[in-house]
Amino acid sequence: MTWQGFRVPVVILAVVLALGLFLGSRWIYYKYSYNEPLNQVLKANKAVESFNIDRRKPVIRITVKLGAVENIKDTYQSLQNSIQDILSPKPFQIDLQDNRDAPLKKIFYASQFAIYEAIMQGNFREMAKCIEHEASLQKSQATIFIDQNYIYLQIQHGNHHLYEVIPRKQEQIAENTRQRSI
Repeated sequence: MTWQGFRVPVVILAVVLALGLFLGSRWIYYKYSYNEPLNQVLKANKAVESFNIDRRKPVIRITVKLGAVENIKDTYQSLQNSIQDILSPKPFQIDLQDNRDAPLKKIFYASQFAIYEAIMQGNFREMAKCIEHEASLQKSQATIFIDQNYIYLQIQHGNHHLYEVIPRKQEQIAENTRQRSI
């Protein structure tokens, strides 16, 4: 069968082979350039119990379930740096999962107002006092870390723990709020 001088079966076969070659090479590229190194880094981290990688555009979302850690700031920064080394310059977001219970949820809910007020006004000492007070009411231990970009909240109640990494910049707060609502 021919159409305007072209053999239709040959054209269809060439298109299918070219498409298969393109998709196959793309899959191999992502598997060995991003997926395998990212899986190895996350599996090698002792704090990571499990993880899930969502590669949908525009931001790669990496959900990480953490076990008990001594310092959430160091753990988060280590994760962020190792992931950045692999995915750079692709944008990504790390979502932390923990094993929070009802008292921890209550502490975090009651502390959010002080946290966001501290971000806006800079009264971090008052924020720390408020969080520690709320934690003591629930017989829990709260630890707060701060750097230029984030507030790191780590609260432990028995065998349960809560980890929150809250951005300090307004653009990041808006971005996190928008992505959590999706």
